[in-house]
Amino acid sequence: DANQEFIGLGAASIASGLFQGFPVNGSQTRSVVLDDSGAKTQMSGLISSLLVIVTLLVLTPVFELLPNVALAAIVMVAGIGLFDVKEMKTLWRLQRADFILMVLTALGVIVIGMLPGILIAVVLSLLDVARRSTTPHTAVLVQVPGTDTFRDSDNVGDGEAIPGLLIYRFDAPLFFANVSVMTDQLTSLVKEADPPIEWVLIDAESIPDIDTTALQGLGELLEDLSDAGITV
Repeated sequence: DANQEFIGLGAASIASGLFQGFPVNGSQTRSVVLDDSGAKTQMSGLISSLLVIVTLLVLTPVFELLPNVALAAIVMVAGIGLFDVKEMKTLWRLQRADFILMVLTALGVIVIGMLPGILIAVVLSLLDVARRSTTPHTAVLVQVPGTDTFRDSDNVGDGEAIPGLLIYRFDAPLFFANVSVMTDQLTSLVKEADPPIEWVLIDAESIPDIDTTALQGLGELLEDLSDAGITV
């Protein structure tokens, strides 16, 4: 339970701060090393801690002359296991934006450092959320031949449009930053339609929320279409 682990880490850090102890944190590479060693439960962390204590108190002279490169090699071997090539290929195939975000985050961690790299990932993720919200997926729906089903015209090559009827779907919450996408697209689709559009059907099933600015923009769109003699 990741949330429970965060609560534990937070409580330990607060206690360390109150009693002037060391800050507490987790280690990705150490987790990988334990996993590769066959560890299955939290007991592995306790045993690891006991071995660290024994090493500090008794075995320090044995490791004193161990070169840093040997320690670095252990971390690198563990870190290589964090690179999941199969998952990378999956991201590239399913969502290119997530793949690019992964690459930029990895480069940030390698070139700049762990914390700056994580901050870069957070900022880029927020920017990606904003991008997806302001440029949502939209669709003109057409009837699948021989059925009563309507699908995105981009996915149905032989779809049939009902003459004079435009069915438009907007796949995102409607708010101030993206309402212009809907109004501009609908206006453009109506102007370019042949034969002329007489009815517009807005499929709002994928619109879970509308803010007041979007509501005003939608109202103005309805007025413009009504003035053009189009029924919505």
